[in-house]
Amino acid sequence: MTTRSVTVTEHIDDLTGEIIGSGVRTVHWVWDGRPLKFDVGPEGMKALESGTITLSALLKASRDDGDDGERASRQQIRKSNRAVREWARENGWDVGVRGRISAEIIEAYQSRADS
Repeated sequence: MTTRSVTVTEHIDDLTGEIIGSGVRTVHWVWDGRPLKFDVGPEGMKALESGTITLSALLKASRDDGDDGERASRQQIRKSNRAVREWARENGWDVGVRGRISAEIIEAYQSRADS
């Protein structure tokens, strides 16, 4: 007996949950500075264009549209910023507990890390 393996790829409309036969579109958008995307078929696109899709539904249907993991996560950025702030305070720099860290402090921190 001969067997063969067959892989079937079906596209699912992220808004309606239905299988999309043709006309798949990926919608890219940004919410609160975070790039997102979702796949949609003709029916989902009609609902989107008519305004019947809520923001809540869009957020639920969406997934990250980053650089395939190359972008740093917010948690990684916070951790890095904490390390820079701690180093800056220990070395006499005036740095706030929140907000932007000056380029001068970041450069000094990076120079320290490179030496």
